[in-house]
Amino acid sequence: MSSVKLRCTRRAFTYADVMVALLMVAILTAAAWPSLRDFTMRQKLSQAAQRLAYDLRWCRLRAVRAYQPVTVQFLAQDGAYTVERQPDPLTKQSPYTVRLATFASGVVLHHVTFANGQLIWSAGGLPSEAGSVTLGYGPWRTTVSVNAAGMISIGEVWFANPSSGAQPNAQPKMLMGP
Repeated sequence: MSSVKLRCTRRAFTYADVMVALLMVAILTAAAWPSLRDFTMRQKLSQAAQRLAYDLRWCRLRAVRAYQPVTVQFLAQDGAYTVERQPDPLTKQSPYTVRLATFASGVVLHHVTFANGQLIWSAGGLPSEAGSVTLGYGPWRTTVSVNAAGMISIGEVWFANPSSGAQPNAQPKMLMGP
Protein backbone atom coordinates (compact mmCIF):
# COMPACT_ATOMS: atom_id res chain seq x y z
CA MET A 1 0.00 0.00 0.00
CA SER A 2 1.14 3.38 -0.80
CA SER A 3 0.66 5.97 1.71
CA VAL A 4 -0.53 9.29 0.52
CA LYS A 5 0.60 12.14 2.55
CA LEU A 6 -1.81 14.97 2.79
CA ARG A 7 -0.21 18.29 3.07
CA CYS A 8 -1.94 20.95 4.97
CA THR A 9 -1.23 24.17 3.18
CA ARG A 10 -2.23 27.33 4.85
CA ARG A 11 -2.39 30.53 2.93
CA ALA A 12 -1.89 33.69 4.91
CA PHE A 13 -0.61 37.19 4.56
CA THR A 14 2.91 37.78 5.60
CA TYR A 15 3.96 40.74 7.67
CA ALA A 16 5.48 42.31 4.56
CA ASP A 17 2.18 41.97 2.65
CA VAL A 18 0.28 43.75 5.40
CA MET A 19 2.87 46.53 5.61
CA VAL A 20 2.78 47.11 1.83
CA ALA A 21 -1.04 47.29 1.93
CA LEU A 22 -0.96 49.78 4.83
CA LEU A 23 1.64 51.87 3.02
CA MET A 24 -0.55 52.00 -0.10
CA VAL A 25 -3.57 53.07 1.96
CA ALA A 26 -1.51 55.79 3.66
CA ILE A 27 -0.25 57.13 0.33
CA LEU A 28 -3.75 57.19 -1.18
CA THR A 29 -5.15 58.91 1.91
CA ALA A 30 -2.42 61.54 1.86
CA ALA A 31 -3.09 62.21 -1.81
CA ALA A 32 -6.87 62.49 -1.35
CA TRP A 33 -6.87 64.53 1.88
CA PRO A 34 -6.53 68.05 0.34
CA SER A 35 -9.33 67.36 -2.13
CA LEU A 36 -11.58 66.02 0.62
CA ARG A 37 -10.84 69.04 2.83
CA ASP A 38 -11.59 71.48 -0.02
CA PHE A 39 -14.79 69.60 -0.87
CA THR A 40 -15.93 69.86 2.76
CA MET A 41 -15.18 73.59 2.86
CA ARG A 42 -17.09 74.22 -0.38
CA GLN A 43 -20.05 72.18 0.87
CA LYS A 44 -20.28 74.11 4.16
CA LEU A 45 -20.02 77.39 2.28
CA SER A 46 -22.75 76.35 -0.17
CA GLN A 47 -25.03 75.28 2.67
CA ALA A 48 -24.54 78.59 4.48
CA ALA A 49 -25.27 80.51 1.26
CA GLN A 50 -28.45 78.51 0.73
CA ARG A 51 -29.49 79.18 4.32
CA LEU A 52 -28.95 82.92 3.85
CA ALA A 53 -30.85 82.94 0.54
CA TYR A 54 -33.77 81.05 2.05
CA ASP A 55 -33.86 83.40 5.05
CA LEU A 56 -33.88 86.42 2.72
CA ARG A 57 -36.77 84.91 0.81
CA TRP A 58 -38.59 84.22 4.10
CA CYS A 59 -38.10 87.88 5.14
CA ARG A 60 -39.45 89.07 1.80
CA LEU A 61 -42.54 86.90 2.19
CA ARG A 62 -43.03 88.11 5.78
CA ALA A 63 -42.93 91.72 4.57
CA VAL A 64 -45.54 91.06 1.88
CA ARG A 65 -47.75 88.98 4.14
CA ALA A 66 -47.76 91.45 7.06
CA TYR A 67 -47.69 94.43 4.68
CA GLN A 68 -44.93 96.09 6.68
CA PRO A 69 -41.19 96.46 6.11
CA VAL A 70 -38.82 93.78 7.36
CA THR A 71 -35.19 94.70 8.08
CA VAL A 72 -32.26 92.31 7.85
CA GLN A 73 -29.20 93.64 9.69
CA PHE A 74 -25.85 92.05 8.75
CA LEU A 75 -23.27 91.99 11.54
CA ALA A 76 -20.04 91.16 9.73
CA GLN A 77 -17.86 91.39 12.86
CA ASP A 78 -20.07 88.79 14.58
CA GLY A 79 -20.55 86.63 11.49
CA ALA A 80 -24.31 86.90 11.93
CA TYR A 81 -27.45 88.50 10.62
CA THR A 82 -30.58 89.54 12.50
CA VAL A 83 -34.14 89.93 11.29
CA GLU A 84 -35.50 92.79 13.36
CA ARG A 85 -38.96 92.54 14.97
CA GLN A 86 -39.40 88.99 13.70
CA PRO A 87 -39.46 85.89 15.90
CA ASP A 88 -37.36 82.84 15.17
CA PRO A 89 -39.57 80.44 13.16
CA LEU A 90 -38.60 77.51 15.40
CA THR A 91 -38.06 78.88 18.90
CA LYS A 92 -40.44 81.86 18.58
CA GLN A 93 -37.85 84.05 20.34
CA SER A 94 -37.30 87.57 19.03
CA PRO A 95 -35.24 88.82 17.28
CA TYR A 96 -34.43 86.12 14.78
CA THR A 97 -30.62 85.90 14.72
CA VAL A 98 -28.50 83.48 12.71
CA ARG A 99 -24.83 83.03 13.60
CA LEU A 100 -23.17 81.38 10.65
CA ALA A 101 -20.41 79.88 12.82
CA THR A 102 -22.94 77.79 14.74
CA PHE A 103 -24.77 76.79 11.58
CA ALA A 104 -21.65 75.93 9.59
CA SER A 105 -18.50 76.16 11.68
CA GLY A 106 -15.86 78.34 10.04
CA VAL A 107 -18.17 80.26 7.68
CA VAL A 108 -17.96 84.06 8.05
CA LEU A 109 -19.60 87.13 6.54
CA HIS A 110 -16.74 88.36 4.43
CA HIS A 111 -18.26 91.45 2.77
CA VAL A 112 -21.66 93.21 2.73
CA THR A 113 -22.53 95.80 0.05
CA PHE A 114 -25.87 96.96 1.48
CA ALA A 115 -25.77 100.49 2.93
CA ASN A 116 -25.20 100.43 6.70
CA GLY A 117 -25.22 96.62 6.49
CA GLN A 118 -29.03 96.61 6.19
CA LEU A 119 -31.43 95.17 3.68
CA ILE A 120 -34.99 96.41 4.10
CA TRP A 121 -37.80 94.57 2.35
CA SER A 122 -40.72 96.89 1.61
CA ALA A 123 -44.34 95.94 2.20
CA GLY A 124 -44.55 95.33 -1.54
CA GLY A 125 -41.68 92.81 -1.45
CA LEU A 126 -39.00 95.01 -3.01
CA PRO A 127 -35.55 95.50 -1.48
CA SER A 128 -34.34 98.92 -0.33
CA GLU A 129 -31.44 98.51 -2.77
CA ALA A 130 -29.66 95.91 -4.83
CA GLY A 131 -26.62 94.42 -3.17
CA SER A 132 -24.79 91.31 -2.12
CA VAL A 133 -23.30 89.43 0.80
CA THR A 134 -20.03 87.54 0.33
CA LEU A 135 -19.52 84.53 2.57
CA GLY A 136 -16.11 83.00 3.18
CA TYR A 137 -14.68 79.79 4.51
CA GLY A 138 -10.91 79.68 4.53
CA PRO A 139 -9.80 80.62 1.01
CA TRP A 140 -13.23 79.91 -0.54
CA ARG A 141 -15.89 82.54 -1.26
CA THR A 142 -19.44 82.72 -2.58
CA THR A 143 -21.90 85.57 -3.00
CA VAL A 144 -25.63 85.84 -2.33
CA SER A 145 -27.06 88.70 -4.40
CA VAL A 146 -30.36 90.56 -4.35
CA ASN A 147 -31.27 92.59 -7.43
CA ALA A 148 -33.57 95.62 -7.55
CA ALA A 149 -36.58 93.44 -8.43
CA GLY A 150 -36.07 91.27 -5.34
CA MET A 151 -34.63 88.24 -7.12
CA ILE A 152 -32.12 86.32 -5.01
CA SER A 153 -29.22 84.41 -6.55
CA ILE A 154 -26.28 82.42 -5.26
CA GLY A 155 -22.98 82.70 -7.11
CA GLU A 156 -20.56 79.88 -7.74
CA VAL A 157 -18.02 79.02 -5.04
CA TRP A 158 -14.60 80.33 -6.00
CA PHE A 159 -11.10 80.19 -4.61
CA ALA A 160 -10.00 83.63 -3.41
CA ASN A 161 -6.44 84.14 -4.49
CA PRO A 162 -4.72 86.01 -1.64
CA SER A 163 -2.69 88.12 -4.08
CA SER A 164 -5.77 89.33 -5.97
CA GLY A 165 -9.20 89.56 -4.39
CA ALA A 166 -10.89 89.34 -7.78
CA GLN A 167 -13.89 87.12 -8.29
CA PRO A 168 -14.02 85.04 -11.47
CA ASN A 169 -16.76 85.85 -13.95
CA ALA A 170 -19.18 83.19 -12.77
CA GLN A 171 -22.86 83.51 -13.58
CA PRO A 172 -24.99 83.28 -10.43
CA LYS A 173 -27.62 80.58 -10.19
CA MET A 174 -31.08 82.05 -9.85
CA LEU A 175 -32.54 80.59 -6.71
CA MET A 176 -35.89 82.30 -6.57
CA GLY A 177 -37.77 85.09 -8.24
CA PRO A 178 -40.13 87.84 -7.13
